[in-house]
Amino acid sequence: MDLSDKELYQYALTNKIRDPVLVKRLLSYGRLRRKSNSMKLERCETMFDLNDPTTVKLLSDKHNCKLLKFLPESMQANREVVLTFVKDEPYAIRYAHVKFFDDKEIMIIVIDKYWGMIEAVSERLIDDEEVLLRTMASEKRHDTEIINSIPICAFVTIEDLPKKETYSCIDHASERLQKKYDKYKCNFYGLHAFPFPLRMDQWYQDEQLTEQKYVAMRDAQNEYWKSIRKEQTAYERQRELDKQRDITYRKNHDMNTWETVYRDEDGNVITAQLYNMIHNI
Repeated sequence: MDLSDKELYQYALTNKIRDPVLVKRLLSYGRLRRKSNSMKLERCETMFDLNDPTTVKLLSDKHNCKLLKFLPESMQANREVVLTFVKDEPYAIRYAHVKFFDDKEIMIIVIDKYWGMIEAVSERLIDDEEVLLRTMASEKRHDTEIINSIPICAFVTIEDLPKKETYSCIDHASERLQKKYDKYKCNFYGLHAFPFPLRMDQWYQDEQLTEQKYVAMRDAQNEYWKSIRKEQTAYERQRELDKQRDITYRKNHDMNTWETVYRDEDGNVITAQLYNMIHNI
C-alpha cells in the first residue's frame, strides 16, 4: 500500500488495518499520537481489528493501558495480550480476566510494582515462596520510595523505614509461609494506607473466582453489609418510635407541633437549659 501517512490515516478510518507494518506506521503518526486517551480508544476501535491478538499487542504501551478495558472479552482473557499490556504497564491487570490471578509470571510483574495485589493472587500462588519474597521486596521498595511523601507515625523514625524488618504482605500468604516468616509479620498495616488491589471495588465478588479464598471474602463482605442493614433498620425503627413518643407528649402537654421535646440519654424529658448544659451548647 503506497500511501502517505496522512492518506493511510484517512484510509484506516473506514477500513480496519491488520498488517503489523501499517499498524506501527499509524501508531507513530503524529495525528493519532497526539489524541487524548478517549479519542485514541475511539480511533483504535475504528482503525484496527481489535479481535486480532497480533494487532492488539502492537497497540499496547505504557500510556495506553486502559485500552484493555475496552477490548473484547476474548482479548482480556488472551494470555499473550494481557502479558504484553502488563509488561508495558502493570496497572493493566485491572482490566484483565480474573483467571490471571493464578498466573505466576503475570502476577509477579504486577506485584513488583503494586505489592498490595498479593491480596488478589490465587491460593496456589499465596503458597509460593518466590511470590511472597518478591512481594516483600516490593513492599520495602515502595516504603523507601514514599518515605519523603507520607507523614511518619510516632512509633517509627525516618531512619527505620529503609531498614524495614516487618512486612504487612505476609498476612496474605498461606498459613505455611506465615509460620515460616512469622518474625517478619506486622502487628499493624504498615505506615501508610494499604495499597489495595487495582481491581474495581469489591473485585472479589466476581463469581468466576471460585476458590475458597474468594468465596470466604465474599461471605465476609455480605455478612458485613447484612449487619449494617440490620443496624440501619433498627435505627430507623427507633427514630420512628421517638417521633411518635414526642407527638404524644406534645398533645398531652398542650405544646405546639414545632416545639422541641428535649430528652436525656435515657429518654426522660428535660429542660432546654439542662440539655444545652449536657451537650455543651
